Amino acid sequence: MPPELGREYLAGAVLLGAAPCTARVFVWSSLTRGDPACTLVQVAVNDIILLFAYAPTVAFLQGIGNIQAPYDTLILSVVLFVVVPLLAGYLTRRRLITSRGPGYFQRVLGKFENITIIGLLLTLIIIFSFQGES
Repeated sequence: MPPELGREYLAGAVLLGAAPCTARVFVWSSLTRGDPACTLVQVAVNDIILLFAYAPTVAFLQGIGNIQAPYDTLILSVVLFVVVPLLAGYLTRRRLITSRGPGYFQRVLGKFENITIIGLLLTLIIIFSFQGES
């Protein structure tokens, strides 16, 4: 493997390893019949930590591997993958509960239960199929 390609793999591994997928945590918890309240608290704490610690942690870890990632790219990653989904979820929940009531919101959530499991499995299949040659 050429050294430059190795550096790119290392950079990608640090970026992915430092940002666990919180949506996946909800799906796995649901599949294993875990405690939803406990899962929610763990994911919320994780997201709060990611808001403040992701950029410095990735910058530090990439610095160890002599890889420089611009801070604006790291901050943009936090905004796109943590702040935007968090705000979208909050605003959607608030609007549905205000306009249609909590019962309607719970029914909407119930309709997404199977879709999220299928989405997770499809994501895994797609990821592994594109990486088959590697």
